[in-house]
Amino acid sequence: MSFQRDRSTLPPARSEQPLCLGQKVRRALALAEISEKSAALTMGVDPSEFSKQLADRPGHYLSMARLCELPVEFWAYFLPSFVAWHGYQIESVDVQASLMADVLERCANLVRLASFASEEKHQPGKRSA
Repeated sequence: MSFQRDRSTLPPARSEQPLCLGQKVRRALALAEISEKSAALTMGVDPSEFSKQLADRPGHYLSMARLCELPVEFWAYFLPSFVAWHGYQIESVDVQASLMADVLERCANLVRLASFASEEKHQPGKRSA
């Protein structure tokens, strides 16, 4: 997979400009026509907490593992803007599709790991080696 770093569009240092991840998520949800409430419920997050996370309020953080629960339509809009913020350009549709497939596979793995950890936690008396 090939990415080309465009140094002329690098964002300012993080101390000068915060990521504003919540804004990117909110925009991708709107473009994918997914309501914030529906997204919150899909991710298993209280809608009011999700609203605070989207507003980038201190102490309220978005979880990439939970974002992985969102449908591919969200990722189709979110991923290119997230990659661009880091100063990369996706030069072809094939590369974008490959990148999205890779990210979604990694998200599925995160969800499986979180589910496995949750199951282990809720099985008292079962010892792990």
